[in-house]
Amino acid sequence: MHPRAIRFSEKATKEIDIVAKKRGFSSSSAFIRYAVDQEISVREVALVGAEERLAATLSRCGERYFDWAAPSRRYSPTSTHSQKRF
Repeated sequence: MHPRAIRFSEKATKEIDIVAKKRGFSSSSAFIRYAVDQEISVREVALVGAEERLAATLSRCGERYFDWAAPSRRYSPTSTHSQKRF
């Protein structure tokens, strides 16, 4: 582990000590490490969920675009199906 120096107000320090003791942590540092780990894991889960929702939205948009663009691609003069072959 890499040490970090974090400054808390006197009030926050007292509250951290009280909560750490109530929850049975061996020290206030152990409680802070736990709280940070929880916050990071929650954000990672939220980020993964956001990425999945974004991917689904882009997929739906792509499907709608291809449904909309399909007729114009079929009859486009640059389409390989409409080009004359010699």
